[in-house]
Amino acid sequence: MVNERCNPEIVGSGNAGKHCTVIIGHKEVEGVHKVKEMRGVEEFSGVSVRISKQDDVYTCLIDSTGRPSSVGVGNAGKEVTVIVHSDE
Repeated sequence: MVNERCNPEIVGSGNAGKHCTVIIGHKEVEGVHKVKEMRGVEEFSGVSVRISKQDDVYTCLIDSTGRPSSVGVGNAGKEVTVIVHSDE
């Protein structure tokens, strides 16, 4: 979810400094398996996600607290899909 300050939920401080892609709305991810769940945030690993022309997509940087940067006024309360980019 996007909070009242228009930031997506925290994805973990272990991801600090990483880039992520934030898609407004819930997306289905192919080849997905659950990795872990902490404080109501579920972490999954998957192969691919389909994005349509109607989707709002943002590239964000994750700060030291594990929170992606703002996705804009008007998105508060919306559900999001966050893809954290890693070097693995």
